[in-house]
Amino acid sequence: MLAYGNGRSYGDSCLNDGGVLLDGRGLDRLIAFDPATGVLRCEAGVLFAAILELVVPQGWFIPATPGPNC
Repeated sequence: MLAYGNGRSYGDSCLNDGGVLLDGRGLDRLIAFDPATGVLRCEAGVLFAAILELVVPQGWFIPATPGPNC
């Protein structure tokens, strides 16, 4: 089995010929965000853009961002 995200990451190459892929794109819920601490709880399939839409207006940003392919 191999987990598959949005297909934009180097880790989403999915070289799993004949195997099972676990599609994580439906796991896209933002569960909780604490604007005082910046702690975000979310599911594994949340897109980076959705995180930024939530946190940037509240004065937060991600300390490490993905490359141009994401």
